[in-house]
Amino acid sequence: MDTLQAAVLLVKLEVFADEVEARARIAARYGELLRDAVETPYIEPHNTSVYAQYTVQVDHREAIGKIYRKRGYLPPCITRCHCICSLFSPG
Repeated sequence: MDTLQAAVLLVKLEVFADEVEARARIAARYGELLRDAVETPYIEPHNTSVYAQYTVQVDHREAIGKIYRKRGYLPPCITRCHCICSLFSPG
């Protein structure tokens, strides 16, 4: 890391806690608005998320992607994930 990068990071660190708090408030609002439509993230009470991204789960993701494209929006990032714990289970 060079001196300029370090200087930028030092300034960002000053507001980091406030930024994380603001992201949590926004994520909570998303959760309120979306909870009846999609599966929203759940964060254990003893954990914190910085919400680098807000990921929802749907059963009909291809249809939602088509709607986004039809309306001219960037398509959502569609992934097929498996619970990480399944990676460590035998069989």
